Amino acid sequence: MNQLEDARDLAASLQEWRRDFHQHPELGFEENWTSERIRRELDELGIEYRYPVAKTGIVARIRGAGGPAVALRADMDGLPVTEETGHDFASCHEGRMHACGHDAHLAMLLGAAKILVGHRDKLPRDVVLVFQPSEELLPGGAPAMIREKALQDVEEIYGLHVISLMPTGLIATRPGPLMGSPADMTIRVHGVGGHAAIPHRAADPIVMASEIVSAVQRVVSRHVDPLQPSVVTIGSIHGGTARNVIPSEVVLEGTIRTLDDQVREDLFERLEQVGKGIVEPAGGRVEFEFQRGYPVVFNHEGAARRVHQAAVELLGEESVHFPCQPIMAGEDFSYFLQHTPGAFAFLGCGGPPSKVGESRPNHHSQFDVDEAALPVGAALLARMAMQSGPSLTVPKPTV
Repeated sequence: MNQLEDARDLAASLQEWRRDFHQHPELGFEENWTSERIRRELDELGIEYRYPVAKTGIVARIRGAGGPAVALRADMDGLPVTEETGHDFASCHEGRMHACGHDAHLAMLLGAAKILVGHRDKLPRDVVLVFQPSEELLPGGAPAMIREKALQDVEEIYGLHVISLMPTGLIATRPGPLMGSPADMTIRVHGVGGHAAIPHRAADPIVMASEIVSAVQRVVSRHVDPLQPSVVTIGSIHGGTARNVIPSEVVLEGTIRTLDDQVREDLFERLEQVGKGIVEPAGGRVEFEFQRGYPVVFNHEGAARRVHQAAVELLGEESVHFPCQPIMAGEDFSYFLQHTPGAFAFLGCGGPPSKVGESRPNHHSQFDVDEAALPVGAALLARMAMQSGPSLTVPKPTV
């Protein structure tokens, strides 16, 4: 069977689904309309499902030859972004948008489901369809799905993420770390306020905060193994109300990204040490707050190679980038991979190579999906479900 031909026959349906989801974005754990729309399609396809799972999620099963199943996942939620694409199918909810491509993920998984139902008699095992809420909202919907047994009897799991910074139809993945582990950071620098003309009677938190901004970059360049990619970025600084007043407090906010969870923890400790070393001798006090994001998306090697093989068989070697470079963005698919072997992959949706430089990145108010990517994603998901091979080693669950 040729999954790509089947998916191209579904191009009109894929577009219709994607645009319908795009027009009705909902935030994390509020995906009630989205969930109802998915269940309506599953009913039409005659696919059994369990609902609700993790409030608004759905776990469906296509019966094949039985035994341990393979799972395919799509996330459901939008973002608190005001859309500026100008599409006639733009969001009908002010301040909400499918700015990350989850509308495309849902359409592709429904497309894969329709392909698989049409070849049910050839399925080497059962296929579990995981429609997951709240990928964008910490602590994420994946841990709740796992706790509610979404992956029961599942031996492998796969997922795709559209990305506009790659040409349409290009598949990219790698064994090992694919996406980073993010963390939010807030630094409160407490000093002693005073008159700008009498600085020696104050403890200036603006000066202290300025030194911290420079010092955090030295932490990355001089205290982290250069073979361990790490990013510390200060994205906002707030302090002061008048040009001739030394304030009593300055607040810095930033983000930390690593490809190793232990490196992230070591950075937390080192940043606090450096911050205190700057502020306390100057007569101030500093507080650090860290909010841990998702773990590293770490692909099981055997599963990543299965994705590579399936993509090459569908599209040819020239349309597959393996192994690709990791990126520092985070994803709660990481929790599924801590529980069950599998792999995550990127699907380019940025148009032809000559136009990729003009595309807006995921999470932008003008982010868009070249819908020619939809049949490619649906076909790859379906092919992953049709593959059979030696079982992958199942790690001990950590969620």
